[in-house]
Amino acid sequence: MHVLESAYHVTRRSIHRASLATFENRVLSVRLTNGTHETLHVPKGPCVVAGACTVSFQELAPGEAGTIRFSSSEGSLVGSTKSWCHHAGAVELVVGQERLLLAQAAPIGQSIKKNSCFAFRFAGERDKDVRQFYKQMPQEFMGLPGASSSAAGKEFTAYAMASSPYEVDMVVLGDDGVTFKGMDSLQQLRFAELCKEYKPDNVLQGLFIADYMAVCNALPNISLTDRAFTLDLLILTFVHSNVIGLPPDAVKKNLQLWERSRVPPVASSMGPLKHGAYDALDPDTHNVEDHVESALLLLSAATFQTMSMMHEVAADLQHRGLWLEVVGANTYETQMARRLDIESDEDLKDESFIMEHLKSGQQDVDSTASDPKSEGVFSRLVACHVCGAGAQKVSSPVVCARASPRRTSDPSAMVAQSSSSNPVDLLKLLVRHCIHTSADYVLRRSILYEFAASRLQSGSGAAGGGALDGIVAAVLRCSTMLPLAQRCFETGEGFGLPATFCKSYSMDALAHLDGGTVASSQQVLESLGYQAVEYKVLATNSKSGEFFFISDDKRFLIKTISVNESILLQKMLTSYQHHIRKWPHSLIVRYAGLFNVEAPSAGLSQYFIVMRSVFDPAFHIHETYDLKGSLFNRRKKEGESIGKDEDWISAKQHIATPSHRRHELYAMHELDVELLRRFDVMDYSLLVGVHHIQEREAQDLPSESAGYWQPGGGVLSEDQKTLYFVGLIDFLIMYDLGKQTENFIRVVQGHGEDASCVSPPSYAKRQAVFIRDRVLTCGHAEPGTLGRLQVEIISAENLVAADWIGTSDPYVRVTLGLLHRQTDMVRRDCNPRWGSTLFLPVNESHTGQEIELSVWDWDANRALRGSDDFLGKLIVPMQHVLRGPVCFLGEPLLDVSQGQLSVRLTFQPLGTEEPTFNFLTAEVLEASDTEEPVLFETDGLQGGSEPFIATRKK
Repeated sequence: MHVLESAYHVTRRSIHRASLATFENRVLSVRLTNGTHETLHVPKGPCVVAGACTVSFQELAPGEAGTIRFSSSEGSLVGSTKSWCHHAGAVELVVGQERLLLAQAAPIGQSIKKNSCFAFRFAGERDKDVRQFYKQMPQEFMGLPGASSSAAGKEFTAYAMASSPYEVDMVVLGDDGVTFKGMDSLQQLRFAELCKEYKPDNVLQGLFIADYMAVCNALPNISLTDRAFTLDLLILTFVHSNVIGLPPDAVKKNLQLWERSRVPPVASSMGPLKHGAYDALDPDTHNVEDHVESALLLLSAATFQTMSMMHEVAADLQHRGLWLEVVGANTYETQMARRLDIESDEDLKDESFIMEHLKSGQQDVDSTASDPKSEGVFSRLVACHVCGAGAQKVSSPVVCARASPRRTSDPSAMVAQSSSSNPVDLLKLLVRHCIHTSADYVLRRSILYEFAASRLQSGSGAAGGGALDGIVAAVLRCSTMLPLAQRCFETGEGFGLPATFCKSYSMDALAHLDGGTVASSQQVLESLGYQAVEYKVLATNSKSGEFFFISDDKRFLIKTISVNESILLQKMLTSYQHHIRKWPHSLIVRYAGLFNVEAPSAGLSQYFIVMRSVFDPAFHIHETYDLKGSLFNRRKKEGESIGKDEDWISAKQHIATPSHRRHELYAMHELDVELLRRFDVMDYSLLVGVHHIQEREAQDLPSESAGYWQPGGGVLSEDQKTLYFVGLIDFLIMYDLGKQTENFIRVVQGHGEDASCVSPPSYAKRQAVFIRDRVLTCGHAEPGTLGRLQVEIISAENLVAADWIGTSDPYVRVTLGLLHRQTDMVRRDCNPRWGSTLFLPVNESHTGQEIELSVWDWDANRALRGSDDFLGKLIVPMQHVLRGPVCFLGEPLLDVSQGQLSVRLTFQPLGTEEPTFNFLTAEVLEASDTEEPVLFETDGLQGGSEPFIATRKK
């Protein structure tokens, strides 16, 4: 890519971003659930000021759900110009004797102005019609994620919550209506736990409500196909099987709508869903958006019906005096009681009790000061509260005694001692609180699911005695494989800590990857929870300025990330989980969770990730390398301990492992990088840790069966003198405008291809070549996990003259997967003859891919003229080559006006001897009367047609 090409791409992206903010088609979907005992109807058409408005219903029976959709795609340009809105309008609804008015406006350029508006209220005397209401629309509800509002009428109340700037969930309730949507995840969980104790038949209903709300929270930042997969999983588990015991025909209308829109067809109603089938869908051709909308309406209606049934359960718990346990489940006091096994929350209000608890352990302080594992963080939170809230009542020796020499920077003590506490220490404390709360939630939720499944199995649950094994399996599958869930935990101010808002993303599913052996919630609690030793701050070479913390046992790392990186990871999480389950030997780092912690009074809001360390804590890492595949400015600076690509080559390092392991490692790396390339990310690294084995360690080496992807596993060198630990890390960098600008600068400097910052496809291919050739040092003709592809490039005729002097300098590049090989260049010849044989490895993932043979004109001055000129290509499905040799003689090249290519492709399975037949000369062709394929001219390859496969002579 030359300077002008790079400048063009940067400019085009800038214009595209500006146009999206101004002219992009926008949609606002209002999902409305009728939670009253009256029929809700639309008396007349909507008032449309700009764009279009469609209402999916004329009336909604009690418990039904429908959609009001405002969009700019169908509106006229004139209307948008007059109002300067993408879409704007109002709708009138009637329920009983009351009128409910809704209005919204999405101004052009709203991503800059941030002033989109959604408002609603029950009509009063001054509201004559919807147009007047639109003109007087109050700026009370801005449609931002998490924003909520309510409006009360004489008999009914309407509640609305914006899950994103483009989606609003709304419910209309009567005086006796009930909604659990105001609860956070801890309160929902406690409600389900009380059901287990007092109303065991209602546990699944409580879990369904909690999981549905968690899924809705996670939907805005993910793809349509991932939404469809997750929502269908919930529907098939709870609604379609009716394990939640809905009344007959309660959601019949919405269920029929969902069944009509279902994609792809599910062979068995309770059979496991395949994420790969959803991932392969084209949203534009399969109406995925309509299916997602129908799924959300069905789940909204089913959730409301379930909440209505649970109203009696809540009333019973309130009668028993237990409802306060639900309301107070998210307080520091309640969590303290769980930690200290205190029977009564009232004890926590008595400072004398707290002091007695502290003094009871004070006698052991001196003997345990050198052992930080003997002290839990929650105990220190109590001391922090006593010191901060009532320091005059507590003698200082108690506080001092609780802090061992290794705890001088104890975050809780810092909070208590000074109002200007170190923000890093405060961050560590709140991060620990968020992680422990989330992991504890996952473990308690798993217990509830196992309890519910056992009741179904025994025939005592809501589904009755005829519960099928498939239903039980589906319930357990939802427990461990719900891919998208955002749990929200709110904790009020207490114990010297500010009010805290925590969010946990998909920790339930991540904990069960790899069979729960790598990053389970129990392991997270042991390493990072309240009882764990203080985190350590880890130095980093990163330019982004994020914080790294590492657990004392060195099993887990915590890394702070930006908002954009968190959104990207949310988009990737479903595919990431599917990839790990499909390829359990993946080199991609294992995440234990994505989190967000906010403490508004402290001005703190931070996203962070928890991941399993690539290295095994049992082995000392003597050398560490961060490899990207770039050789431009990739050498460690003075004082840095982590080597880079140039350092790896200078040290003459390579992973000298047996051939079968080498093939497996490369195949797995290519699969992993393909996944990352799909999400347009780059700048990721292969982290390599090197442990030099001492003689006394021989008995402690991992066995061959303990693979490199397992805890305690590593890649053992062939001479058993070195142990390597490898993992793909840091893949949350998008190739955005900033990165494109950086690439433009490198192009100007003449390093557009070898610099670290290149486009995601180029980055993936370059790293794959580097890992195979420089890290694993695979030979040029070394096979893959299935064998190798032999490509004999014979000649070309009548190629396009790409150079100024009327000729070309052609060469052929053969690409399979991310790896490519190419012939030598033939100077100034439009009818070149190469006579070259190229080899590419063939792995399992390649069997369904295509082989590309492209012809290029080599350019000497690329900075001036740009990349090499394209002269045409041939596409050959790998499946055809697997069935037998494929031959072309004078095959017309695609995507160009002229040019033909003669080649032969042969698959050589792993372990077969190299063929002695040389298929490069006409003489050999004429003499070949054996079982070798015959080469002759074809009628040409047309786009989409199958390539010619030579037949064998009889």
